[in-house]
Amino acid sequence: MPHPQQVQISKKAVIGVIVLVVLVGLGFLFFSTIRAVDTESVAVITVFGEVTDVEEQEGLHFFQHPFSQFHIMPVSLQLFDLQMSAFSAENQDVSCKLNVAYRLNRAQAMEVYRQLREDPRMWTSFISPIAENAFKELTIEYKITDIVAKREELRKKAVEIISNRLMEQGGQFTIERVEIVDMDYSDQYKQQIEERNKMTQQALRAEEQLKKERTIAQIPIIQAEAKVEAARSEAEARIIEAEAQAKAFDILSKNLTNMLLILEAIRKWNGILPFGSDDQKEEETGEDAMFN
Repeated sequence: MPHPQQVQISKKAVIGVIVLVVLVGLGFLFFSTIRAVDTESVAVITVFGEVTDVEEQEGLHFFQHPFSQFHIMPVSLQLFDLQMSAFSAENQDVSCKLNVAYRLNRAQAMEVYRQLREDPRMWTSFISPIAENAFKELTIEYKITDIVAKREELRKKAVEIISNRLMEQGGQFTIERVEIVDMDYSDQYKQQIEERNKMTQQALRAEEQLKKERTIAQIPIIQAEAKVEAARSEAEARIIEAEAQAKAFDILSKNLTNMLLILEAIRKWNGILPFGSDDQKEEETGEDAMFN
């Protein structure tokens, strides 16, 4: 038969264990009702699967119901790649990859959870067909050469159309950007590009050859023009020289004439110097006598 003291100790131990279990359970229940929400998330609160509230403020939050659940939904930037093919205005195949960046709108978190839950992969599955159809509608309006040349214009229009389509669906998401990468074309178009490049190269070579031939053809003309210019210069030089010689001869002739007259006067001089007189007649007589 157990000792009374042993029975009393056993009862205390059982009570202690029970109290400990209750405290642990209460502590677990208390801490399990606390959830943290960061700046890049919102929390949708459900009770037995029914959405009851949404918590957008960051920090620690407590459940208002013992069976409440927090569903953390990120509002940070989400990215996905979409490999697709489309057609140009000429019905040429165009394949590319779209890099799409989007965000969950905080105000639409409850509705998104009801439709797509908190898994971003479900969100991507919702946005992908909208983006693909929008891009296909765009490319069919452009020639295949313009799809390359006007890629930035195409990208901006894609963002606008996808955003409008999402707004029509309820505006749950915001498209931040769309990038068009890894663009490829059909073999037929690649062959056309190759043929066009060949023709362009041939045209450039023909133009270069024509320039060379024109240059060669102009050489005799340039040489002839140079000879004409040289002859013209030589003729002008001779004219100038002739004019100078004529002027020199004229001056020389005048000088010689004066000298001949002086020599003739000297030759006829009789050696008698003329004397001045008041009588004009004697002057004249003297002059005549000097040259007789």
